[in-house]
Amino acid sequence: MKDESQKCVFSKSEVELEEECGICMEMNNMVVLPNCTHFLRGRSQSCPSCRDSLTRMDSGDLWMFLDNNDTVNPCAIVRENQRRLFVYIEKLPLVVPDQVLVSSPYYYHVR
Repeated sequence: MKDESQKCVFSKSEVELEEECGICMEMNNMVVLPNCTHFLRGRSQSCPSCRDSLTRMDSGDLWMFLDNNDTVNPCAIVRENQRRLFVYIEKLPLVVPDQVLVSSPYYYHVR
């Protein structure tokens, strides 16, 4: 009989296998659950088990599968979302209207 105080040592591939969805093979942190309650990837167009279309679903119908190790800190999520928004805004091209077009009567809505 093995000593119970010894811990099992899993290889990296065994740990990854344990953390992935059995249907879509995505890692659990990428899995969402729709109303049909089957696991699937967030970018899938239909459930791989029941083939129900996900295009008719609202994003509120999907929720992320969180592992016990995942922690949800709303403040950190808000900060990360704001950071991503500002990075996105900074990368947007600067649009300067052409003065010739702006002075044209056909582009009166640009003013």
